[in-house]
Amino acid sequence: MKTLYLHNNYFIDFFINLGPQHPATHGVLRSIAILHGEIIQWISPEIGLLHRGTEKLIECNYYNSNIGYFDRSDHVSVIIQELVFIIILERIINCYCSNYISLWRTLLIEFYRNPNHSLNITTHAIDIGLFTTMP
Repeated sequence: MKTLYLHNNYFIDFFINLGPQHPATHGVLRSIAILHGEIIQWISPEIGLLHRGTEKLIECNYYNSNIGYFDRSDHVSVIIQELVFIIILERIINCYCSNYISLWRTLLIEFYRNPNHSLNITTHAIDIGLFTTMP
């Protein structure tokens, strides 16, 4: 907390930086507020994503060594992130998998959708002020 004004040894206005809850939360909400006592004078919510510079790291490596970067980009649906990258690589080199493998890939993606949506809803609830949503 940083004081903006000091008058007769009393704090008049406060500049407060609220959030994010955790630096790796997806869809981070950061609010910048100016308070006069307990009254909010001005507030600016900033909704943004966490940038890790993965794009630049991927440019410097071989394709097979880049799969590990996607493990760190998502907490729940790591397989979906890796699978999208692998499918893109297969299309670049014009190599396609069989229908059986495509079916298993689709099943894996569908299995990970439910936990991914649950994490999205609960972290959004934490960002807007709830405390008991995460199991």
